[in-house]
Amino acid sequence: MKLNADIIFDNLRESVMIESHGHKKRGLALERPELYNGLSREFKSNHIYISLADRLPLDPVFGTGVVIICVGGRPAITYFADKCVCFLIKGNTDLFTVFNLVQQIFNKFDEWDAGLQRTLNTNASIRELIDLSFTIFKNPILVMDSSFRYLAYSSVIDTQDELATFRPDENGILGLNELGEYLSSYGMNMTITEPLLLTLRNEQYLSINLFDNDIYTGSLTIPCILRQQRESDIVLVQYLAEAIESSIKKQSTILSSDAYIIKGILQDLLNCFPVDSTRMQYLENGNVGGRYVCAKMAFGYRPNKVPVDYICSLMESSFPGSITFEYESAILSFIDFKKLPFDEDALIDRAKELLQSMNLKAGVSHSFTNLSMARLYYRQACVAFEMGFASSPELNYYRFHDFVLPYMMSHCMGEFPQELLLTKGVCGLLEHDLVSHANYIHTLRTYLNNSMNITKTAEDLYVHRSTFLERLKRIKSLLQVDLDDPDQRLRLLISLKIIETDENIVSRLNSIGLLNSSGFNP
Repeated sequence: MKLNADIIFDNLRESVMIESHGHKKRGLALERPELYNGLSREFKSNHIYISLADRLPLDPVFGTGVVIICVGGRPAITYFADKCVCFLIKGNTDLFTVFNLVQQIFNKFDEWDAGLQRTLNTNASIRELIDLSFTIFKNPILVMDSSFRYLAYSSVIDTQDELATFRPDENGILGLNELGEYLSSYGMNMTITEPLLLTLRNEQYLSINLFDNDIYTGSLTIPCILRQQRESDIVLVQYLAEAIESSIKKQSTILSSDAYIIKGILQDLLNCFPVDSTRMQYLENGNVGGRYVCAKMAFGYRPNKVPVDYICSLMESSFPGSITFEYESAILSFIDFKKLPFDEDALIDRAKELLQSMNLKAGVSHSFTNLSMARLYYRQACVAFEMGFASSPELNYYRFHDFVLPYMMSHCMGEFPQELLLTKGVCGLLEHDLVSHANYIHTLRTYLNNSMNITKTAEDLYVHRSTFLERLKRIKSLLQVDLDDPDQRLRLLISLKIIETDENIVSRLNSIGLLNSSGFNP
């Protein structure tokens, strides 16, 4: 493995006193060292020369990237003119000891590189790659995907209590608080290819993005906890990142997993794209016995710009077997009850807690078993979200079950405004209530809600039975309908629901002249 001057310097100073002069190049271009024999004044590009100070020529000719390691004194001023990198070995260390130390540095990195290549050529384990790298960086290493799910982390994190903060949460992802701090420092720029130095909680972190064909796939992060960050870590973390990118490519079989295929089919169904019989059969065979709900989620506000991929990963971790993805500026999750280790009540409690933690709001469909009907249940989730948020913006969990009747009412009117669909008798009751300050509308609603039970209605209205019967007689005379007819009762109930939910109904009736006897419709 080729090295650079920073790597040589950082590793040499662990064993000897050393002083550095000249501008170091970051690229890995240096071969193993050679002892300078004094026979030439030319120094070849990208070579390391180890020499006694008095053996170095006074008029050297330097190629690019030359490194001179000088032992036993100071060379001529020419060696400090930024034409090469010059390391001065201080103290009584002899030439051959320095030569052997540099060879040992190359041996160390050759062994590391061989271990990386061997792992890539066998199981391509990211965990093995980063455990091999602990001896190089002397710090824990974390690898996360684009959803901030841990792909791997150094074994040392599990063995040292002071590193416990770097362990993943129970869902295998970065905790929400930690994510917020990370994003505050790092931002959301997933296009940077160079390593970044971050500061979180007064600690330094070295981080680099990972890519696959220019597509962001995650990040490699080294908390500089056990030793300080070195200049040489910059190029070495790039080298390790390339190995991990290769590993991720080799393990990309996830793209052919059931969840990935089903996700693609669901997206086509939602978009009303044709799905061939083979894919539909795959959908049916893979989900026999499943029972789903569709949840549509969106932000109340978006603190720290929490990535959508992170939320999708968190949902799939919190609700095993769920399929979650971004769709039309929202997040959709198809949750399979049958794959959850808890019941429906626990699901709702857990969902509300999760939504609260990320300031998300969700509309949830009826449960269903046939994923081929995904679009219809997605629409239920949309209706629940829209109507729920409009009526109760302080809540974060809206079930379509609770909005079926309002939805039916809002869509049964057709081309007519709803005030034109009120019955003649209900308008008469409204007019009577306005003039006499009675409450016939409330009385009728209570009576119908109690399934026309006279005793129960009188009790609920806190009136004597005979008083209620007299009031009911007057109401029936105004209604002029047969309350024993279920169709007539249904129409009355719809009219009463319109009045209950529309606070401006009376003013609109007045504006079109329907609250007077001559304006009544049959």
